[in-house]
Amino acid sequence: MTLLVLGIDGLDYRLVKQFTPQLCQKVCTSYYIPDDYCHPILKIPISVTVWASIITGLKPSEHGLTPDLIANNPFKQRELKLSPSVKTIFDIVQPSLALFIPSYNPHSEYWSDKYIQLIAKISEDPLAKIEYLREHYKLFAKQKEILLKQLYSPDARKYKLIFIHFNLIDALCHVFNLFSTTVYYAYRSIETLYILVKPFTDKILIVSDHGFDDINLHSRYGFISYSKEIEINVKEPKDIFYLILKLVES
Repeated sequence: MTLLVLGIDGLDYRLVKQFTPQLCQKVCTSYYIPDDYCHPILKIPISVTVWASIITGLKPSEHGLTPDLIANNPFKQRELKLSPSVKTIFDIVQPSLALFIPSYNPHSEYWSDKYIQLIAKISEDPLAKIEYLREHYKLFAKQKEILLKQLYSPDARKYKLIFIHFNLIDALCHVFNLFSTTVYYAYRSIETLYILVKPFTDKILIVSDHGFDDINLHSRYGFISYSKEIEINVKEPKDIFYLILKLVES
């Protein structure tokens, strides 16, 4: 049976409980992100660093994508990829399918100039927020369509692991109030996605790289849930790699 991993950037444990409890599945928990994965000054988790550890089982100092690489420019994350010499979960679990994973094969629109320009315009032009919202939902729709086509293709069940990353929640939480209707509906969009993919497999792992604090900065807590009753013992991002290995073989 295929393990499907939904990597939802910025999915917050508190907001899942409040907005979309169905995403908690059979078992859910939060995990802590230590300093190794955080901006050297702001002390907030860096997405590309966390995802790199999730897919390699290595600390940032071991896989090389350390937070200091983007200390002065968070959009530099689009340029950062793991060295081919670093083995990932996709090298170990075969056949597997990786879709849009930061540090590995991120979507071409992640951290793109288009979004950078819209963020810059928002303070001067409130309508830029609407355009920003529209653009991110267009990207989400493209990604969702690709995933569903993959899941319902004749060859889908040959994969032991399918892992996809979505950036919708993170992108919107940086611009809109955390408890706004906009963010609420973004969570509901992820819940709808979950409902659509449930018939494909009874092994679904949902993970995030961080949540958000009340001033819309990355929090030090990520989210994990699984569709079956299991014990989850994750102390930091790199441990999710070993959880995935365990679930693939279960």
